[in-house]
Amino acid sequence: MFRRIKGPQEGSLVCFCLAIAALTLAHRGLSSGAYSDLYLPWYGAQALLLERRNAYTDAVTHQIQVGYFEGSPALPMSPQRR
Repeated sequence: MFRRIKGPQEGSLVCFCLAIAALTLAHRGLSSGAYSDLYLPWYGAQALLLERRNAYTDAVTHQIQVGYFEGSPALPMSPQRR
């Protein structure tokens, strides 16, 4: 019924499927706030690899905060920035 994949391809296939699932969940979180610890590194990697932008600029930090804090950046002295 099911064919077992043998060799190094098995691990690669599992990692690929998990990466796709994580990216899909992170993308869905963009519209209603991202409540996952994976959102920040995911967005930074997307900015770096897909958009060729420095992930440590103020603009990318602002976009991460807007996505993470549901549409508004963290205030300079808010508890979220500590």
